[in-house]
Amino acid sequence: MIDRLNRSLPQRLISASKDTTDAASILAEALVDFKRSFSQLLRAVQAVVIELIQMLTPFLMACYYTMLLPLFRRRLPQHLFTSVEIGITLEDALGRIRRCSSYGHGSDIASLQSLFHNLPGQTRVQHGLYLLHDANQPGQIINAAVWDQILIPGGRIAMSMAVKSNSSTLNRTPVCPVCKTEAPVHSSGSSSLRAKCLGCNLEYFQNRIVDLQGANQEGRERLGHSLIELWIRQKPHWYTRQSVKLRM
Repeated sequence: MIDRLNRSLPQRLISASKDTTDAASILAEALVDFKRSFSQLLRAVQAVVIELIQMLTPFLMACYYTMLLPLFRRRLPQHLFTSVEIGITLEDALGRIRRCSSYGHGSDIASLQSLFHNLPGQTRVQHGLYLLHDANQPGQIINAAVWDQILIPGGRIAMSMAVKSNSSTLNRTPVCPVCKTEAPVHSSGSSSLRAKCLGCNLEYFQNRIVDLQGANQEGRERLGHSLIELWIRQKPHWYTRQSVKLRM
């Protein structure tokens, strides 16, 4: 009996060892599957969180600038907010800076006509022969349809006048709209052509415009059927550099 037990004991130990090894293997595979599933879950959650943040960012920014920031301004010392920008900064075609509402494209831009009373550019503004563009992305034209999608509180926009093209194509050397001097073209890293006038040092971007949505019938007739180029004034501003010579 004892001999029989002694002979069966190693077999039992071997069998138990195999069972333990099998259990360990199963446990290891289960852990690997769990890690893989958990990693996939984390990636899915991360993608959802990123998408939610992208969707909520404009709304949160609007809430901050329209509700929280005014509340903070009333409760905290004024000097703490000297560098905070509220609304949108608009630089008009004469180089003047003004503030306008982030969510009032129609009412604020309509007031541009009064800002150009008896100033160069008055006629063009009345006829809608101007455009707005993102000051941080020259050549990115902004209209009422994309106003809310592109601009957020604290953004900067610039205004420019649309004039007839002095060159038949954008591949030719552009001609300065102020002094009519040919200007060499410098690459701007975008679809726009950046040029600097050799005569008056005016720096501008030259864009081809198919249609001016804000132009009225008289403005369209004034420009005729020729291609329109958008001349975005850079430094020096039109108003300070022979701007009167440009028939506005």
